[in-house]
Amino acid sequence: MRTRRIQEIEQYILEHQTVTLDQICEEFHISMSTLRRDLGDLLQNNSIHKIYGGVTTQQPPRRELIPFGERHIVNPDSKRRIAVRAAALVHDGDVIFVDSGTTTLYLADALAEKQDITVLTNNLAFICRAMDFESMRIISLSGTLNRKTYSFTGPATARVLENYNVSKAFLATTGFSSRNGVTNSSPSESDAKRAAVSRSETVCLLADHSKFGSASLVTFCGFGDIDILVTDQTPPQELVSTLTGAGVRILLAD
Repeated sequence: MRTRRIQEIEQYILEHQTVTLDQICEEFHISMSTLRRDLGDLLQNNSIHKIYGGVTTQQPPRRELIPFGERHIVNPDSKRRIAVRAAALVHDGDVIFVDSGTTTLYLADALAEKQDITVLTNNLAFICRAMDFESMRIISLSGTLNRKTYSFTGPATARVLENYNVSKAFLATTGFSSRNGVTNSSPSESDAKRAAVSRSETVCLLADHSKFGSASLVTFCGFGDIDILVTDQTPPQELVSTLTGAGVRILLAD
């Protein structure tokens, strides 16, 4: 009986791609303790991966915070093209928020020709990159320096951001999926992300194709909070349907 149940659960996961542990318990009328015993057998299937609160057949989430220097060298051309496409959304005189992250870092060069823009940011690498661009007014958000992310994080960062009216926010993500929304691997960074979402007229998510369908530790907003996704490839159809159903406009980098 147990062997058959595990096979049925495995098929259920493969069909639905990402499911929570609670969903499995409800679907198969088993207790959480029973499911936890079954997980050892289920995870022997290399197509199934454990995520926070569930399992998925999607790309495994980044459970650990990868240092900025290592992330910076992943997909640099895609990130640069995404930044250029995103910068086209900025108008002279705008007040924008630039999130921590490697994709948002490339916005510094892409915004160099803009006039009279104000940038609120906790992204230390962005600040250093934009130092020579005198037409860009930079307001650094306070907080605790996170050396792995090259950013200022924590409740203080969010409190300062909440004092400003923002035209457009440019957010980074560790991954996003239909099941988990827009996620991040660092809880300390998520306060600033949430504050940016609440204070911005337009919220733009910048993410390359490696972020499609993956989930990380903290969900900091849902698709209903995002106005525009700027990416380098068209997401899978199921994800496109979820995004467009929530009113998200998808822009592809050239």
